[in-house]
Amino acid sequence: VLYVRGDTPTTSRLQEALVAGALPIIVSDQLFRVGLAFPCFVPYRRFLVEVPEREIHAHASRALFSVLNQTRQPRRRRMRATLTAMARDLLWDFPGSRVVDNVLLEAARLRGKLPGVCCFEDARPAVL
Repeated sequence: VLYVRGDTPTTSRLQEALVAGALPIIVSDQLFRVGLAFPCFVPYRRFLVEVPEREIHAHASRALFSVLNQTRQPRRRRMRATLTAMARDLLWDFPGSRVVDNVLLEAARLRGKLPGVCCFEDARPAVL
């Protein structure tokens, strides 16, 4: 699913993509400056693909076809499996949701109360 920024860098489109089981293709240069939920607990790079806005503005269809050509079926299967596994960490109403736990863990981490908690080094998506 194409995930473009709207009036603000963040949007609920990521949650909508997760609910649909679709792999998000992000077109928003500012999303990662503003932040995604729980970047230390969710390996975004493993299920998101980012397309720079300048490439979309220059030639949208070429940029999107490039993403599709570079993201082959085996990788898409792995991405979809990770997406499914992460739904509990990102969706409030998913069965067995861990969102409340993640909010508390993230707050503790930010306050320095969770020493030794390592973030995913690949929290940012791949730029193709």
